[in-house]
Amino acid sequence: MLTNKKSLLALSVVSALALTACGSDNDDNVVVTPPVTPPVIVSPEDPTPLSFVVTANVTDVDTTDVVANASLKFFETVDGENVPSANVLDVNGNAVSTIDLTNGSFVFTLKEGSTVNSLIVIASATGYASKSFTLDLTDKSADLASLLELKSTTVEGVKETVVEQAVTGGSSAETITAQAASGGADSTVAVEAGTVMRDASGNAITGSKVSLALTTASKESGSAAQITPQGLSGVESNGVAITAGVANIEMKDDTGVKIKQFSSPIAVSVNVPATTKIASLGRTIQTGDQLDLSSYNEDTAKWSRETSKATVGEMVGTSSYKVNFTTNHLTFFAVSDAAPSCQSDMGVTISGDAVPAGGLYVNVNSADAGVGGYLKPGATSATFVSASSAQYYGISAGATAKVTIRDASGNVWYTSGTEVAVCGLLPVTLTNPVQTVSETFNLSTVCSNDSTVTKPLSGATVTYSLPNKAASVASGSGGAYTLANLVQGSTYNVSINPRLAGVAPTSATITADGTAESATVSVACAVTSGGN
Repeated sequence: MLTNKKSLLALSVVSALALTACGSDNDDNVVVTPPVTPPVIVSPEDPTPLSFVVTANVTDVDTTDVVANASLKFFETVDGENVPSANVLDVNGNAVSTIDLTNGSFVFTLKEGSTVNSLIVIASATGYASKSFTLDLTDKSADLASLLELKSTTVEGVKETVVEQAVTGGSSAETITAQAASGGADSTVAVEAGTVMRDASGNAITGSKVSLALTTASKESGSAAQITPQGLSGVESNGVAITAGVANIEMKDDTGVKIKQFSSPIAVSVNVPATTKIASLGRTIQTGDQLDLSSYNEDTAKWSRETSKATVGEMVGTSSYKVNFTTNHLTFFAVSDAAPSCQSDMGVTISGDAVPAGGLYVNVNSADAGVGGYLKPGATSATFVSASSAQYYGISAGATAKVTIRDASGNVWYTSGTEVAVCGLLPVTLTNPVQTVSETFNLSTVCSNDSTVTKPLSGATVTYSLPNKAASVASGSGGAYTLANLVQGSTYNVSINPRLAGVAPTSATITADGTAESATVSVACAVTSGGN
């Protein structure tokens, strides 16, 4: 196209000269022909750098591998109600309230001028128990990162059972029953024959078959806490809610309609360890005790206290009691008892090796509760749960938990080994378990219509990770991005989002050896007339 333009321009100049010669008055006037200036190829302007980003990695709580095909839902609280977030933006500026991931990681920012200081994120994936997490975004002075840790439903101590049953006119001629049991966890649910199953609006389902999915988890192993959506204690008025047992029940018909209501109550039971302490009574659990019953609505990301109680039944064997309750709706259920809440900030003070660029992730898990935290690069202390938030997160005055601190690659920098007191600041000594290096990743644009025109690219989003591990965001300016805390000799995947209109994300691989690496992004550059 450029050659054609030049040819036409040259033809015009020749024609002008010819006409001038024909019209000459032979007075020796000199005709000056202006020079032809070639077009100029211009690289696009760099995108505006993002002042604040959050990296959310969905990982397996046991293996630390990313859960690749996970889904996220974002909620924010407006006038006391949780609504789909209107302030979450992807790095290209698109509003996001739900997203399906392909690599287990998502980098996002907030709308300019947003005053949102916390988000509720529900993470779900096939083969895992869904869970909600609360992200504290109060401190926007530096980028944040979080692990959204999910528990597999195929490991010991967690069990999901799915049964199917034919139905007619919204009900079954036979009782629909399901039992899920594994490693001390044991739950059952029964929908009596003739019970009409209804959707969220109260309409009888129209399908010819229903599926019932029942998921439960063991309290003693800590699995129950790992699958319980955060915020349960927000419904407790007398301290924190100490979970004794959980059951998540989901039903839908073969047209895809979710069953949410029943014409008459259905029966549910969960096994609770015989060692469970009833703080309000100052003793361990006994037959006849009444426990609080709460339910979590995934559509509104909100816990509610049920008006009915769960009743402790007879002992099962020598190690547990069966706790029974009835309900006329389906959701995630937790039976619990109240205990005094922690009155101190929960966090760590740090000594030993410095927190590296890229930060470190903290996992606090016990039979009663589980929370996570993030240590920013160079931090010497950190608070994960403030005293004012301890009740919401279920941190009791006498809470103990196992504390583990890892990097994005899953390497352990600290572990308490056994459960330790976590109401307060826990002293930890960090030890870097691997030899690490940092290196520069130079990123430039190259014009697809003239490969000789290149330019360093600033403002892109560059993330890097070991295969199947959590991603970190690279910092940088002037087209030079720092890949920090790399395991010496390992191969890393680098994902590049140029954040340029019409330019797709790309990827590269690098070897962590301290030697600078480089990559180019092909862009269609503008063409301007010479001199303009």
